[in-house]
Amino acid sequence: MNTNPQVLPVNNAKNRWKTVCSKVLPVLLLLAGCRPLAQANEETKADDEEMKSVLAMEAIEETEANNAPWTNDEDMMVIAAMDAIHNITDKATLRDLAMNDKNPYMRIEAAWKLDDQALYAEIAKNQKEEYMVRYYIIQRLKDQNLIAEIAINDTDWEVREAATMNLNDKTLIAEILKNKDEEIAVRMEALRKLDDQAIYEEYARYPQENMRALAAGRLQNKNLRVEIATNDESGLVRWSTVWGLTDQEVLFEILQNSKDRGVRIEAVRGLNNITTLAEIVRTEEDFEVRKLAVENFLKFATMQQFVEHLNIDGGFRKNIVPGLNDLALLEQMKGDAIEEVRKAAEERLKALRGE
Repeated sequence: MNTNPQVLPVNNAKNRWKTVCSKVLPVLLLLAGCRPLAQANEETKADDEEMKSVLAMEAIEETEANNAPWTNDEDMMVIAAMDAIHNITDKATLRDLAMNDKNPYMRIEAAWKLDDQALYAEIAKNQKEEYMVRYYIIQRLKDQNLIAEIAINDTDWEVREAATMNLNDKTLIAEILKNKDEEIAVRMEALRKLDDQAIYEEYARYPQENMRALAAGRLQNKNLRVEIATNDESGLVRWSTVWGLTDQEVLFEILQNSKDRGVRIEAVRGLNNITTLAEIVRTEEDFEVRKLAVENFLKFATMQQFVEHLNIDGGFRKNIVPGLNDLALLEQMKGDAIEEVRKAAEERLKALRGE
């Protein structure tokens, strides 16, 4: 579905340029505040506004002259006519365009220009109207009860989704979730808008994978979050529990318990606790996980913390070396008491010097 009524594919056929120049250019010039030089000293400000409205309607009528359906061949005129609507101030004309124009984009633009809640309600409830028009009109609707009714009963799932997006009443949103819409996108939008941990815990065990992943990623229950990250059968759900997580305790516990490499990598990305990172640098066997731990340690540790941990044991010093760029420090580490540290320092120096 096209979610941007302002953008249309433009036909570049050469035979359109004559029409564009003769019909569209005057409109666009007027929209930009320009007038033909010969008229510049003759028209008053009121004349300008009247002329804009006249030319706007002419641009619209030109596109409908042959009662032809809207096709890509008319794209340039469609764009001009849509812009022209902004120069129409007569409400009756705008209402007629909003209700009856053959182009759905024109109907949307005219309705938005009117900013009329009664008109929005009339269009939104009209099941014969194209779903795309209702999709955008509902986003401007304010009547929460009507929006909820549409979210539950409309025949088009895209319209139900748009209505759910526009709901603010948590009770009504919960009803939509409870209603178990056949379209997953509608249920996910309802779940996304709720802020209820009891519901998130319930749906974190839901059979449908996408719903489960969405709920799991919003859990505040630490134990449940670790359990799902470690044991859920779905990789998407396991990853969702850790993505964007900042709780250092939970991240480290997931890192320790998960067997999913992608989950463990995502967990270490979120770590900034120096003691935890130093422990991972010392003991982690997975190269990628250890590498990320080194990067985060060097990013977040103060110089004092760095020196303290360098003195803890050789395992830390050996594993931190690949992330170091300080030539003087690496030269010093070439004299370390532990052979593995010395070798690591030499290899890192060669790499930095391009040897």
